[in-house]
This record gives sequence, C-alpha cells and structure tokens, in this order.
Amino acid sequence: MQTEGDEDAYVEDGCANTPDWYAVHTHPRKESYADWHLRRQGFVTFFPHTTQWIGLGTRQARLVKRAWLTRYLFVRTAPRRFFVVNETPGVSGLVRARAHMPLPVPSLVMTGLQARADPYGEVFMPKAQKKRRAFSGRPGDRVRFTEKNPLFGFWGEIKRVLGSEVLVELEREILGKREARVPLAAIAEVLKLR
Repeated sequence: MQTEGDEDAYVEDGCANTPDWYAVHTHPRKESYADWHLRRQGFVTFFPHTTQWIGLGTRQARLVKRAWLTRYLFVRTAPRRFFVVNETPGVSGLVRARAHMPLPVPSLVMTGLQARADPYGEVFMPKAQKKRRAFSGRPGDRVRFTEKNPLFGFWGEIKRVLGSEVLVELEREILGKREARVPLAAIAEVLKLR
C-alpha cells in the first residue's frame, strides 16, 4: 500500500511485474465491449453482470447482458501494461488514487466479488418476492410465459380466464395452433391489444 509522498515506490520496489486486479472505468454501456477488447489483447478480466430476457415486439425474446457494477469491470495486469489498458476501445481509464497511480483492488474484495458470480461472471441475485397483482388479462390479449415454464419463449393469445388458470392459444410454425391451460403464476407479461 502506498503512502503519501512515495508515488514511485510501487514501481521501484520490484512489484512492476506483479499482476494485481485493477478496476476499469468504461464508457457508458460499453462494459461488454471493453471486456471483449481486453480479453482479445490477452488480459484476464472479470466482468460481473446479470442477464435478463426481454421481449422484442410480439414474438421475439432476447437475452440481454447488463453490468452489475455500471461502467466498471476488473482487469488483472502489471503496472507496466497500464498504458495498453487505458488505450483499449471502450475503456475510459483505470480507477486512480490521489497520487494519480491506479489503485489495486484488495484480493479479499476480488475474492468476494468472484464468489458471487459463476465462472463466466454472471451474478445471480435472488429476486425479491413481489406481491402478485390481480391478473388483468382478458380474451384477445397476448401473454408471455415465465422462464421456469416449458412454454418460455412463446407468446400466446388468451381465449378464456378460468379462475386460477388461463386457456391460451399458441401459434407456432412447427406446432400449428394449439390450446393449453396455463396457471396464472406461469404468465410473466400481459400485452394489452386494446
């Protein structure tokens, strides 16, 4: 750890070739882009992120990767390669201390962050149990199904609401038109068509 007045001590004490973890500040919404470029240059990176399925239009769903720490990722490098990291596309710069030298992230902090993620950097956050609102779907509305349902990825049209279930018509090229009874808990989203 550096103290005030010994800015050059980190490089002069023989640690210049010892790689440490450093926080990288990226351009807005360019975390994944910067991560890819850093890895392409041979750096070991850690990009903590979450993933979420989002609906696009009426029939498409896409898995989107979102940064867990907005505009930040981590790179393992030696001080002699700071210039390369700072010049990487998508990178604003390494997070710096008062002495204008990049500050290494303590190993306990990195171990804790990496323990929350899988080997690919995806952080799994337990979802807070939300109070379920009353079902507002009506016949003719379109519904999207939850990730835990076998119909996930499909859209259906409500034909009838049957108490705690919904009769839904599915239309897919390979299935043709099929009707299915689905519990209300399996419906993630209702798209009102009126």
